[in-house]
Amino acid sequence: MNNLKSGLIILLTMLFGSTNIFAQITIDQNDLPSPGDTIRVSNAVLDPSLDYATSGPNSIWDFSNIQWSTQEVDSFVNVNSTGIVYSVVFVDISFNPNRANVAELGLIAPPVPLVTITDAIGFYYKTSSIYEQAGYGADLNGVPTAVPFDNRDVFYNLPLNYGDIDSSDSNYSASIPGIGFYAHEQKRVNEVDGWGIVTTPYGTFDAIRVKSTITGRDSVFVSSTGLGFAFDTPIATEYKWLSSSMKIPVLQFNTTIPVANEIINRIAFIDSVHDPLTSSIPEFSKSVVVDIFPNPANYHAHMNVVSDVNIKAEISILTYTGKVVSTAMPIDIRKGTNYISLDGMISELSPGFYITILRSSKGVVTRKLIISN
Repeated sequence: MNNLKSGLIILLTMLFGSTNIFAQITIDQNDLPSPGDTIRVSNAVLDPSLDYATSGPNSIWDFSNIQWSTQEVDSFVNVNSTGIVYSVVFVDISFNPNRANVAELGLIAPPVPLVTITDAIGFYYKTSSIYEQAGYGADLNGVPTAVPFDNRDVFYNLPLNYGDIDSSDSNYSASIPGIGFYAHEQKRVNEVDGWGIVTTPYGTFDAIRVKSTITGRDSVFVSSTGLGFAFDTPIATEYKWLSSSMKIPVLQFNTTIPVANEIINRIAFIDSVHDPLTSSIPEFSKSVVVDIFPNPANYHAHMNVVSDVNIKAEISILTYTGKVVSTAMPIDIRKGTNYISLDGMISELSPGFYITILRSSKGVVTRKLIISN
């Protein structure tokens, strides 16, 4: 049905030539998240052949054939419902420099060297003129820690229209229990580089496309050694298709450039509930936290799984095109921290990029794995 719809769209465009048969939309604060919003999101199988970069006016982007692999739910709540540690820091009052008025549960927090990050919550400030991140809160090595930004990360200057270009510099720092000190700084350049219609497996939408290019630098100081180190992070790009009243991008590609070539790290799109095996997929688990170390791996790696219950799980490793190349089951995961060797699963794999999936009764978690030479 989606293929038929996309074909009709293309046919109409050919018949009418350059006529603008679809509306050029504007995104304002009413189209972005508010407390109480809950949106189901599918993570798609990473397909490097997809043309995510092409854009421009009156574009037709057809991603109707992308395949979902896992699902999660984006939930947005009031700042004052996030607990005393965070709500005091980010309270929504005019004289608070860390002021926020929207919080996102289950934030995918940026990784920090030597640190285990769990239960992350994002804090944002939204007005008629701006949507920006004020900071985040998370358990850093098991200790609840509020991390307000010294300079905020501006996601969008509002209202958003085709042709808009802006940039922002943001930074933050935090004391890491048992480690020392961590700081991050970055520059975000936003460009609304296209408008038209986008089709995903969920439907077809009038949309504008925002391309955000992010360059950053991390600094870590280790108290026990008195030594510190700093390094530039890979260039990251977010390609986001925004549509009226949808609250979050209807489709988003995240990429990085670790060396020379741009690599897709994540494809996510708003979706309905799927049934992967005969039963509904569990909600994305906030109680099972998964990391892979080291990553990139030179044929030796382990999966670090932190769980609040005893569960049985299955680990699968897939190519970026979705082909399963290794599976291990059943795996007993105990309450607490578990270290699961992946050596036997990756010893025969060629160097490159893979998807690692942990499936359990608590949900499904997907992580990228890089096998180096």
